[in-house]
Amino acid sequence: MKTDVIEQSKTRVQVTVGFESSEVAESREKLVRDFCKQARIPGFRPGKVPQSIVEKRFSKDIQGELNQRLIRQAYNDGLLKAEIEIYSVVDIIDDKLVGSDTPEVAFVVDTQPKFELPEYKGLPVEKGDTTVDESEVESSLQRMLNQRAEFKVCDREAEKGDFVKCSYEGKIKSKLISEIAPDHTILGTQENTWEEAGSEDGMGVAAVVAALVGMKPGDSSKVDYTFPEDHDMEELRGKKATYSVQVHEVRQKVLPEINEEFLKSVQAESLDDLKGQIRKSLEARKAQEVQNELRKAVSEKLRSSVEFDLPESAVKRETESIMEDFMQHQMRRGADPQAIQEAAAKITEEVANTARERVKLDILIGRIVEKESIKLDQNEFSQAIMQQAMATGMPVDKFVNELKKDEEHIQAIKNRAVFSKALDFLVDQATITEKA
Repeated sequence: MKTDVIEQSKTRVQVTVGFESSEVAESREKLVRDFCKQARIPGFRPGKVPQSIVEKRFSKDIQGELNQRLIRQAYNDGLLKAEIEIYSVVDIIDDKLVGSDTPEVAFVVDTQPKFELPEYKGLPVEKGDTTVDESEVESSLQRMLNQRAEFKVCDREAEKGDFVKCSYEGKIKSKLISEIAPDHTILGTQENTWEEAGSEDGMGVAAVVAALVGMKPGDSSKVDYTFPEDHDMEELRGKKATYSVQVHEVRQKVLPEINEEFLKSVQAESLDDLKGQIRKSLEARKAQEVQNELRKAVSEKLRSSVEFDLPESAVKRETESIMEDFMQHQMRRGADPQAIQEAAAKITEEVANTARERVKLDILIGRIVEKESIKLDQNEFSQAIMQQAMATGMPVDKFVNELKKDEEHIQAIKNRAVFSKALDFLVDQATITEKA
């Protein structure tokens, strides 16, 4: 067996492992003997089937198994001993392995990037404020009340904050917007939809929502609206539209009274106790947000502190993964397939850059994990599995039973958890200052 290494690029090599014809013949002979021992053919006792019949009956199986055995041998005794730091095997070329005068198998391999690990302890990052002021508590309490509000039918003009059942139809000159933008029905024609009168951050057409204030059931109105110049739909940019609006029903939002019954429903003993719970929840959320910001900051500092060539296969794989996630998200939103393809084409470069950043960080974190011997203990691994089960919405015991059948999934969960632990390690070691 002999090994030749040809460099194809800075991060990719082709390793060709050649066999002597006698080695291939010896391996084939041994394989045929194995087949003879196990062959079951009517008219012959087990293990007594003539070799010529076995070779004829199982020729394709023998050739396929011989290929696999020789590839495994070439991998273990050739590729792994070639003093190459392998990142991943990209391709296996075995068309000259069986039936050739010079039997060989070639492995196309991406190699581990060569670089000096930069200083990763003491990375300078800024920390955001985790203080929760009284106005944030009051806003959160107001949201809680709004979520439990009742909507009572009233026969009067709509006021800001009322919910209005209405219909509207938009036109640009004489053409219906529903025909111009059929995939954006909320901009065109709506029958019996509910809108919050006067809302400044609603999903509906701003001019329609504003016009509802002062209208009562049975009222009709026309209102003009000019689409912004940077609107998502090119056909609508800067165009003036006219909407016909009709009101069917007005409902007043009535907030619940903060009494003993309400406090009991939210498991609070008093208003002060409820506000205290809200404050703790907001503080925990802010602390998590700050931690996430710090993780992102140390990641960016680490990534920008060194340059090296990235494995082509890893970047390609990550690019495809990001693009697939994007397209599936668009499909779940009900976007048109043609529009999805056009949108994907526009973000190709951005996706490729993101993929390179992710791969680079993965490699850096991997080196730090190895150097610092960062591992998961049993409790951390159990928590990672529980979090994954919760993310899928599957009961933990059922998720664990399914997981036992998928070793790759188990390893993926471990890898993500170790990556997360390594980022927390970098944050713990960072030089942190308070943001101004």
